[in-house]
Amino acid sequence: MKLQTFLYLLLRDALPAGVVEGVMQQVEVCKDDKVIFSNPYVAAHALELAQRLTAPTSHSKETSE
Repeated sequence: MKLQTFLYLLLRDALPAGVVEGVMQQVEVCKDDKVIFSNPYVAAHALELAQRLTAPTSHSKETSE
C-alpha cells in the first residue's frame, strides 16, 4: 500500500504521468544484473527509499491512559 500511495502522490502532485510512464518503461526493460548506478549517493538514497517503502508496517495500536 505504501508503494501505491507514493506513486499516487508522485503522479498527483509532482510529475506528469507521461514522465512516470517513461521511467516505468525503462525499468521494465532493465535486467537487474546489468544496472549500473553512475551516482552512488543517489543510488544509496534510492535504496533507502525502496527499503522504507517495502518495510512491513506495524499495525500495533498505542493506548492512551
